[in-house]
Amino acid sequence: ISANIRDGKTHHILSSMQTGKMLGMQLLNEELIRMIGSGTVEAREAYTKAADKRDMVDKLKAAGLPWEFAAEVVPVDAMRSRAAAAPDAATPDPVDGLIRQLRDIVAKDPNAIDALNNLAWILAASPNARQRNGAEAVKLADQAFRVTGGKNPAIMDTLAAAHAESGDFKRAISVAQTGVELALGLGDQGLADALNKRLESYRAKQPIRDNL
Repeated sequence: ISANIRDGKTHHILSSMQTGKMLGMQLLNEELIRMIGSGTVEAREAYTKAADKRDMVDKLKAAGLPWEFAAEVVPVDAMRSRAAAAPDAATPDPVDGLIRQLRDIVAKDPNAIDALNNLAWILAASPNARQRNGAEAVKLADQAFRVTGGKNPAIMDTLAAAHAESGDFKRAISVAQTGVELALGLGDQGLADALNKRLESYRAKQPIRDNL
């Protein structure tokens, strides 16, 4: 999941979660169906919270649960087609939803490494200025740094990007250089190369922009 976000392949997250069920990963719609079946929530309320409403209707039908209230189910492809036809129209950004989910996870578990790291990266490197928040990114990445004892080069990469977004390029360079050393020490040449490339941006006083 971390690699999907970092590499801008967020469309792969769903399949990664599906294959990670044995590790405890849980898709939102599947959990909502379970909660409906247990009587915890009503089907209509669960439907309003579902990210993929077409999939939710399919799951409601398969489980023999009420679904008729879902009068209009818009396929994802149709939404994309409309957005392409009218690029200026206000369309939901899935990254906004991801940010909310990650913030919820961190609020419940301040030591959730993946959530801390991924949220900090988005807030530091998103191409959408509305989604960036350098100060919050530094705070989150610093927490991830403390939890990992400063021994995780991927966390160092995120922390460096956060400092760059905050305008502290001197600190970004120092952290990134340490990250390169850690990555090489772990035999992760790919991450070391990526950090070295980002170092060029920091030396040019340019923050990172990642196509999320």
